[in-house]
Amino acid sequence: MSDKHKTYAFAVEWLNKFQNPNINYLEIVDGTMGDECSDLGFEMDCGNAFSEKYGQAVNDCDALEKIIDVVDDVNLLGSAIFSQWRYFNHWAYSGTEVLEPNNRKWFVLALNRLGFEALFEQWKEKYEFKAFIRDGIVDVLKYEKPHVLFVLRDMNKDTEGDLRSDLKECGSGWRTWNNVGRWTKALLDGDEEYPRDMRKDKRIEQLCRIAAINLKKDGGGSRTNGEELKHAVETYKEMTYEEILLCEPDIIIACGLPAVGIEGNAVLLRAVLPVCGDEYKISSTGLPREWSYYFANIGGKNVPVIGFCHPQATCLDKKRGHELFKILYRDMLTVREKFLK
Repeated sequence: MSDKHKTYAFAVEWLNKFQNPNINYLEIVDGTMGDECSDLGFEMDCGNAFSEKYGQAVNDCDALEKIIDVVDDVNLLGSAIFSQWRYFNHWAYSGTEVLEPNNRKWFVLALNRLGFEALFEQWKEKYEFKAFIRDGIVDVLKYEKPHVLFVLRDMNKDTEGDLRSDLKECGSGWRTWNNVGRWTKALLDGDEEYPRDMRKDKRIEQLCRIAAINLKKDGGGSRTNGEELKHAVETYKEMTYEEILLCEPDIIIACGLPAVGIEGNAVLLRAVLPVCGDEYKISSTGLPREWSYYFANIGGKNVPVIGFCHPQATCLDKKRGHELFKILYRDMLTVREKFLK
């Protein structure tokens, strides 16, 4: 196991503990976490190095939230986590303080970022990329249960980037993400009224509640190359699965139907996920078609994987624009009713 993979495993283990509402503080402040930090080579420097670069974010949850999207140094972040843990292990008046809301949030922010960055560094060390695109949980503090993961194909970008930051700051491109915002609202809120208005602020509000990943981590063009996409899925399927595990989905929406020269995203995901059982169908509420789905055992739970259209689809079965979008919204309400209630 590589050092980066060990760091990823460490982050997943301790993130799960800090997110467990029933955890006993003694499980956090005993020596185990510190020993693991030391084994990973993280330095317990009282947070000095992290503080020099990021100021109060070294121990302040609100300050960390503002800058976490630009933290990409795994060792620096790991050392900050080690130092913050050491404070509660040794210096705090009571170890119970580690689980106070703002302290718990600090560790959740830091460990979530550490897990993704360790995984991405591992990805980049193992494979060559022209323009690596980071993605995953958009905002871990707003990533509410049930966890919804949208799986797309690739990002139209020729330089390195971070989809998570794009979605948090500007909602990315409206052509794709307006409908994802609507579908999120259907899945998580179940509102019967179609949210036609999905301007930037409303789009961002919805997108901060989800996780979104691309099957191909190299930036692409406006049209996906089917052979390149399939090759990417097959080449780094193990790492894609690890990223999905880190997202802890309760449902996966595989956005992209089969097209000429391109397999559907739900079909491609079969090479990544431990699929269990048969494929089933859900009838659309207003289109003469069915949406396929199957279950995959992810982290010990059976998660439905729904094969759905790409959010940029503007014409299906002779339905166009908002006439189509309203049907797709109602279809997502059906998905919610079947799987999330």
